[in-house]
Amino acid sequence: QGRESESPALQPRRNAKSRSLRREQIAILRCNMRQQHAGRHFRRLLAVRVRADLVGREHEAQGNELAVGPEHRFELPEARRFGCGALVDHLQGRLHELGTVGRRHLVGVQSLRDSALAFLGRDHDADGARASVARALRVFPSVSVDLIYARPDQQADDWQSELEDVLALGMPHLSLYELTIKEGTAFGLAVGRGQIQPMPDDDQADMFELTQDILEKAGLPAYEVSNHAISPEHQSVHNMIYWQGGDWIGAGPGAHGRVTVGGHRYAYEAHRRPEVYMANVQTLGSGWGEAERLDHNAIAQELLAMGLRPATGIDIARVEAVAGQPVSREKIDVFVDQGWLTFDQGVLSLTPSGRLLADALTAQLAP
Repeated sequence: QGRESESPALQPRRNAKSRSLRREQIAILRCNMRQQHAGRHFRRLLAVRVRADLVGREHEAQGNELAVGPEHRFELPEARRFGCGALVDHLQGRLHELGTVGRRHLVGVQSLRDSALAFLGRDHDADGARASVARALRVFPSVSVDLIYARPDQQADDWQSELEDVLALGMPHLSLYELTIKEGTAFGLAVGRGQIQPMPDDDQADMFELTQDILEKAGLPAYEVSNHAISPEHQSVHNMIYWQGGDWIGAGPGAHGRVTVGGHRYAYEAHRRPEVYMANVQTLGSGWGEAERLDHNAIAQELLAMGLRPATGIDIARVEAVAGQPVSREKIDVFVDQGWLTFDQGVLSLTPSGRLLADALTAQLAP
């Protein structure tokens, strides 16, 4: 799992996973997509070794040409960017290789409190997280840290102190996510047994507003519901593709993607089990599993839900064109009067108070 030492018995299996992702990523490069991003689950399995192979040690770039090994060359559009990310210490030995072509690095800090990291099941500590961020800042033009808050029994003053500690690290971008507990997960089962209690909704809302206030004053305003940056150049270009309804391909077990082929939009998910994923890549050339052709309503609903998340909002005419029917102006007017939305020249946006109700508003407005 990315540690400096591991059992020799694990190496052949890890190399097989590396070869599988390498093969699939080469296929992805042929698709000439604007963005590439390796999913976190796969990064954890491989310590993102193959990412360094693809864009680090084995690459040579001349103009817009990228060579991956001796046999594969690709013409890259000017807009292409390489981003990478890892949990703490899973990439540190190869940061300089990735930094030669990578522009942005995400460090999965999760928390700067050792007790919280133990609760979340992470295998690093707060000191290791601080050191990882410091190393990344020396290599990459832009560094982001992600954190999980609204944890069971977390107190507002403790969160404020932790957030101030994170801001002191000096990274230009933060992603902050409230802990989501789903049925069937380890946390979900623990809730069922009465071992933990999720934070009440009202307390989560208070903590969300506290977070916005602290980061606004610190010069990292929210440009999206969960994302903050000191300036536009540090905003996540990769994530904007999700929020603007673009196409992306996910590689690695459990990765999700959206692709448009022949005028139809498809949602797909790669196989979750690494063994199945690897076998399919080796035999079929891809680890993709289920794929669903989305109808117009599903595309419009997703476009609305994702398009409302960034502060720039969504052009409602685009949603209506996909759905083939109008979005209720009566409902929009009600929500604008409540102070939850703004509607200016056809662009629908969430207000700061509306961000707390993003999912409910989307459900009400969806065609």
